[in-house]
Amino acid sequence: MKDQKRTDEGAEKRKTARFIPKEHTLAAFGSDLLKIGKVKDISWGGLSFEYLYNSETDPTGKHVDIWISGVKYALRDVPCKKVYDIRSAINYENHPFASTIMNRCGLQFGTLSTDQSAKLSSFIRERTISPVVPIPCP
Repeated sequence: MKDQKRTDEGAEKRKTARFIPKEHTLAAFGSDLLKIGKVKDISWGGLSFEYLYNSETDPTGKHVDIWISGVKYALRDVPCKKVYDIRSAINYENHPFASTIMNRCGLQFGTLSTDQSAKLSSFIRERTISPVVPIPCP
């Protein structure tokens, strides 16, 4: 199943289905784990998460940690690269908390170890709901 990330011509870019976590799943990215936020969706190829924007930090990193709040589950040091880092789609001018700006960061996983692959497969199978449905091109 393909999902909704598209090129300018409207063609799909992602190759794997994305799933929404059932529980409050968090991700931490950056050399000093400066971006910590809620995972919005996850797949075998990567994830996206929202975090509180801070204009003074632009962390780079090559690994992400994933864990579930209140549950003994963690997937650590997953190799990845940042694909995008954009402001979340909220109209901040009309939002009651306009000074709080959230960004959405997309990460593409690199080569996972056997243990990481097993943990990721288990997470997707047991701790996510149905795949994100693609939005048709207009």
